[in-house]
Formats: sequence, structure tokens, C-alpha cells
Amino acid sequence: ADRTNSGRVELEYNKDVDEALPGTSTTAIALTREVKPLPPALDVNVPSNYRFMFTSMLQRAEALEAHLLAMQGHISETYDLPKAAPVGVASQDDVVCYGRICCDSEGKINPASVLLEGSRRASNGARVPVDLKEARRFTLFPGQVVAVRGINSTGTKLVAKEVCEGVPAPQLTSTPAEMRNLAGAGPTRVWAAAGPFCPHEDLEYMPLKELLAEAAGADDVPDVVVLMGPFVDAGHPACKSGEMEMTDPESGHPYPVSFEELFSERVEQILCRYLLEPALRNTQVVLVPSVEDAHLFPVFPQAPMPAFSFKLLDDAEREAVSRRVTMMSNPCTFTVGKTVISINTNDILKHLAGDVAARHPAPAPNLFERLCRALLQQRSHYPLFPPPR
Repeated sequence: ADRTNSGRVELEYNKDVDEALPGTSTTAIALTREVKPLPPALDVNVPSNYRFMFTSMLQRAEALEAHLLAMQGHISETYDLPKAAPVGVASQDDVVCYGRICCDSEGKINPASVLLEGSRRASNGARVPVDLKEARRFTLFPGQVVAVRGINSTGTKLVAKEVCEGVPAPQLTSTPAEMRNLAGAGPTRVWAAAGPFCPHEDLEYMPLKELLAEAAGADDVPDVVVLMGPFVDAGHPACKSGEMEMTDPESGHPYPVSFEELFSERVEQILCRYLLEPALRNTQVVLVPSVEDAHLFPVFPQAPMPAFSFKLLDDAEREAVSRRVTMMSNPCTFTVGKTVISINTNDILKHLAGDVAARHPAPAPNLFERLCRALLQQRSHYPLFPPPR
């Protein structure tokens, strides 16, 4: 099928960064291309041996409680707020209550249906309705951990005067010695593309081939290519019907394939073929799965995809390609050089936009800007709880 947007660049960031300085060491340039997870103390990526669907209700409750208490500590420390008051306890004075935003019904949240659920440690999980009539600005959604300043004179309703919606994590920094090692190395070029990588009319993966061909032929070859699923799109007509076929190159006859075989025969082989091209000999590839991938379990968080089999490559080719392919979990956070990249292939912004209560003085900032800010303030890839059905 004809695609009108083939090869279109949707967003480019820092395109005018200077090139590497003459005489820069190859070690410095290599460091800018290095793909690594965060240090162990900060690494929250799901491991490959992640056992999903084995989490008990108690473990889930403990995880929610731990996140609430951690966010309470971050907010209190950053804004130097007074000692927290238990949720649901009457007070004639201004108090600051910490808790998780909830909705008082099964429908979508709105300013009249907001509840604040306190921690089990300080409030025994008590909930209290929040009156937001006096609050000038807020962007609230279920699962969000906030601090509310207001008066709860009867113990049955918290009249909010101000809502603190969280605080971003401190930015990671590099030491002077690390920066000196990168001196003159020039920009790190990262290309990112999200699936599906084939149109509904066929299973030839032409968009993926065109992307990699564009990378190989670019004047500025990318150092890293980040590919986000779905790779085997569960919404593809052939996947939904189960009638997936490929053509034997020798006989020309079609033969049926499984989801896993389609990924191996198409995605893996296309990537391996292009990574062996001289132009891409230094390019690294990062693959992040999606819950829409038919060859994987539709759970979130998702473990990294299994490593490539490289069954059509000889030993030398396997060695050349395998060290440049990195499988990441969904969601994931990693570094390229000294740049931190965080990815979530779940459409969290769409989910948040469908269940949000907001008020802002005119001119109100863009909703999606506020939701992006909320993700950073909540220090979570998916702060919405419960998720949409």
C-alpha cells in the first residue's frame, strides 16, 4: 500500500549540536554511544526472569504503600511542609494531608468526586472527600500521590486550599572526570521509531526496511536506533485471524507461520541484515516490547524480549551483531553515553487524559504538557491506578 508519510521525521531535538572535534579519541566517541542500564541503586527495569501474575494482593498493597510513603517524604523535604496530619481526623487549623487520589464512584473522576486516601501507617487507609472549590489550580487523576493543604473541621470533608501534585526526581549528574572523558566527542545521534512496522495489507515489514535503509544511507549515521513495539501487531488482520503466511523463496509457495516465527523470520532477519552493512557497523539497536505484541504475553510491566537466535549468521557475524543489540523491558530506563532515556510503550498519556480532573486560571496550559509534568512529578511510568479496563 502507498504510504503518504514514508520517511517523515516527526520530531528532531538538538539537531544543531557541533560535530566531534578533530583529534578526539575513539574512546571518547565510543563512550557517547554506550548503551547501559542505570546504576544498580537506580535500576528499576524488569529483569528477563520476571515472574508475572505471581504477585499477591498483599504484595501489591505493600508496593502502593511504599510508593505513597516515599513520595510523601520527597514532597515534604522539597517544599519544607509541616508535619503531616492523618487523613480523616478533624482539625480547626490548616493541615497538610498526604495521600493517593481516588474517585468516589465507578465513573470518570471530576472535581466533585475526588477522594484522598491516606497511608496505612498514618491514616489506616482512611478516605475523605476533597472539596476543591477554593483550589485555584490542580490536575488530578486516580492513583496520584499528592499533598493537600486545607481544613477538615468535621473530619468528613477536607476543604482544599492548595494541592501539591508531586515532585520530580533530581536530575542525574556526571562528575568532572566523566565529562573530561567525553570532551570533544560531539553529539550522540539517537533515532527512535514505534511500531507497528508493517501495514495491514501484508507482512513484508517495508516500513522497518525503509527506516534501516534510511539510517544506513544517512549523512549522519545514527549511533543508536531505538525500536519500540509492537513488532508483531496483535491488531494486524492476519494476526487476528491466525492466517499468517510467508512465501518460500525457493518454491514460491506460501506456508503458515506462528507469531514467534514471524518475528524471527522478519524482524530479526531484517535487523541482522542491515546491522551487517558497513555503514551501520557502529550502530547499536535497542528493542522495547509492547503489550500489543502478539508473540509476547500482554502484561505490564513486560520483561525484555528473548535474545535473537542469529540462526542464519556465522560465528563472526553473530559476534559482530549480538554485542550491538540490546533487549529492554517495558517500561525501561537506560543511558546512551550520559543521556538518560526512559521509555513506556503503553499509551499512558491517552489513559490519563481520559480520567483527569483539572482546573487552571486562564490561559490554561496544554493538557498534555500538564500530564507529562505529572509523570515526572509522580516518578512513575504508569501512575494511574486503577488502570482503565
